[in-house]
Amino acid sequence: SEIGQIAGRAGRYLNDGNFGVTGDCKDISAEEVELLENHKFEEIRMLFWRNSNLNFNNALSLIKSLEEYKPDLIVLAGFMRILTPNFIKPYQGKLINIHPSLLPKYPGLNTHQKVIDNNDPEHGVTVHFVDENLDSGPICGQSSMKVKSKDIAELEKSIHELEHELYPKVIQDFAKGNIKLKKGKLIRK
Repeated sequence: SEIGQIAGRAGRYLNDGNFGVTGDCKDISAEEVELLENHKFEEIRMLFWRNSNLNFNNALSLIKSLEEYKPDLIVLAGFMRILTPNFIKPYQGKLINIHPSLLPKYPGLNTHQKVIDNNDPEHGVTVHFVDENLDSGPICGQSSMKVKSKDIAELEKSIHELEHELYPKVIQDFAKGNIKLKKGKLIRK
């Protein structure tokens, strides 16, 4: 399998001992590459880009960049951009995203503040397939925690810990064929 990750902070989610780079890297720091190369998971080939180097205004340019790698999965992390339907369609069922809320609650930005403002007793993260609507694709996995602090920095730190646990598990499930998208519906083995 080949997995491509388009991320602002390329190694953040996969640098937990379960995944590693076995393929090409594009413009990530030597330190990130070294950290990732020290961890292997099966024979998954991953490709990393910093989102600053990609032309998101031209979906065809982005698709062309990915075509040579023919990824089975594109993992979005720290991405913070809305993809166009022209990009999503060719990769439908191959794009996953991690979002810092228990979707469908709080799609979009400022999720931690919304949790605090609404005195929510719990918060969490969701990994979902990307579709043409914001944070609305079929849910692959979720993880939650009790809200113990009204401090955004503390809440964000706790959420990042959940992200680091959940994302590799979902990617592993995808790589093993335990989850897939078929006709817009999540299929789980």
